[in-house]
Amino acid sequence: MADLLTICQDAAREAGAFVPGFIVGNEDETAQRLLALTVRTGRDVVSRYAWSRLQALHTFQTTAQQARYDLPDGFARFVHGTWWDRAGYSRLLGPASPQQWQ
Repeated sequence: MADLLTICQDAAREAGAFVPGFIVGNEDETAQRLLALTVRTGRDVVSRYAWSRLQALHTFQTTAQQARYDLPDGFARFVHGTWWDRAGYSRLLGPASPQQWQ
């Protein structure tokens, strides 16, 4: 697998642009654009598929008087159909569909 620098250098060569020697912390406009485009592309790839490597288990310790809970760092979205009440051994309903929100 190629590293960030190699990916950006290959893209610069392909576009006929200046090929930077380093990316992170580089003040050159081409290097900054390459970094921004690479980050955006990476986020886009992550958001389009439920990558098993990016999935993590999180358990909420609930209390009767609390309605909201903080999500863990790095949280992006829930995996559909994976909410469980472990005490009651039942699947929780949700998320609501667009029709239900209406």
